Amino acid sequence: GKDIMKYLLFIASFSLLMISGNAIADCNDRSCNQVKVTRMFVQANGSPVISTSGDESNLTCDAGPSGYITLDQDANNFSAVYSLLLSSHTTESLITVRVNTDPSACQLIYVVSDK
Repeated sequence: GKDIMKYLLFIASFSLLMISGNAIADCNDRSCNQVKVTRMFVQANGSPVISTSGDESNLTCDAGPSGYITLDQDANNFSAVYSLLLSSHTTESLITVRVNTDPSACQLIYVVSDK
């Protein structure tokens, strides 16, 4: 009786928590929130590029068919931003990335790492 109801309520609450948690951890509009860096590559003559555990196709900029976000190697704080991305990729930490408003290729504006 009561134990079964408590169990069902627990399962329902846990399911809602999991669904709402997944809804928050994704990309939309101009940012990817609470995601992990799943791929990072650096071109010998180009800018570093990342993809995340979010769906970059939901961004307003064009992430291309592979879902890539570019870090401008000429940005003032390039080294600090690159270090933060590399660190979060290595430790699998959750980050939030913000991208440009331009509908062209997605370019990273800033990255936030929270614990």
